[in-house]
Amino acid sequence: MHKKTVGVLMVLLIELFSGCFLQKEYRYTVVGQFDTVIEIIGFSSQKETDRYGQTAEALLKKWNALCDAYHPYDGVNGVYAVNKSSGWTEVSDELYALLKFGVQGYEKTDGAVNMMCGAVSRLWKNVTQPPQQSILKEAMTHTDINALEFDDTNRRVRITDPKAALDLGAFAKGYACGGAVGKRRFYRNFKRDFLRGGDRRADGARGDSRPEGRRIRTNRDAARQGAGYKRR
Repeated sequence: MHKKTVGVLMVLLIELFSGCFLQKEYRYTVVGQFDTVIEIIGFSSQKETDRYGQTAEALLKKWNALCDAYHPYDGVNGVYAVNKSSGWTEVSDELYALLKFGVQGYEKTDGAVNMMCGAVSRLWKNVTQPPQQSILKEAMTHTDINALEFDDTNRRVRITDPKAALDLGAFAKGYACGGAVGKRRFYRNFKRDFLRGGDRRADGARGDSRPEGRRIRTNRDAARQGAGYKRR
């Protein structure tokens, strides 16, 4: 009985270590989008990983331009343009859907997720000391989600409070991550992990169809390892 138990354990250990250590990983790293490090891990081949990574990088670059609240991009009516406009701004289908989704997120979380927080978050940009409490409290009065209005007929949005502003932050990162994964589901036997400062998204299966068992590496890890996270 003892020998039989040991034999079963040995088989289980061999299977465990085969799944965890013998499955080769291929990596493609993106630096510069959403102010963080994005790593894509594949299990098919380096060629397939690079192929998917380049497509995902282009999509993430597009989303970064749409969602950046602090920098303008030529030919892009993104969050920056909406914040700067005093009236209606026509936006892309993708951004319009994201902003609608953001309102739903606000409602489902009882306001815990609020993309209309720009009046507060911009106080922390390029500062050496925390803003005074009185300034923060005043800014908080300009975070009403209802200040963002939609025109479904013309696909336009506007902010009715002149002191309010959008800041999608991590909300946009997660949304872009899901969008990038969903665009390439035809890559079979291929799994993609997006590791963006703790965000993780996977799709598909490993080449051997075993469940996932991957170590998460965040942008904090990247900062520690430096050259180890240079883009391929």
